[in-house]
Amino acid sequence: MTGADGCDPAYCKTCRKSRNSRERCEQCPEPDLLPESDPAVGLYLRCQTQWQYSGMGQRTGLNYAGVEAVARLTGAPESVEAFAGLQVIEREFMQVDMERAERDRKK
Repeated sequence: MTGADGCDPAYCKTCRKSRNSRERCEQCPEPDLLPESDPAVGLYLRCQTQWQYSGMGQRTGLNYAGVEAVARLTGAPESVEAFAGLQVIEREFMQVDMERAERDRKK
């Protein structure tokens, strides 16, 4: 299966594992992001530690009080647009988690 970026996700995962690194190598394509996505992506990258989990280990969403604290303490530019974009990223992660869980249940 080829991802939207034209790269085989299994290849990238194997590549990173063989190099014992989570970083992309030169052959792994970087996703193309629109400049207007920068504030939301930057905020998400700063707030990756703010995920909340259920007792079963499933993500339930971001801790918004924690997101606000991280944004304030790191000097992230605050904006309604950045937070709205962060929520889009959050929903997409949770959708992928649900799809993976469904796929795993079918195995």
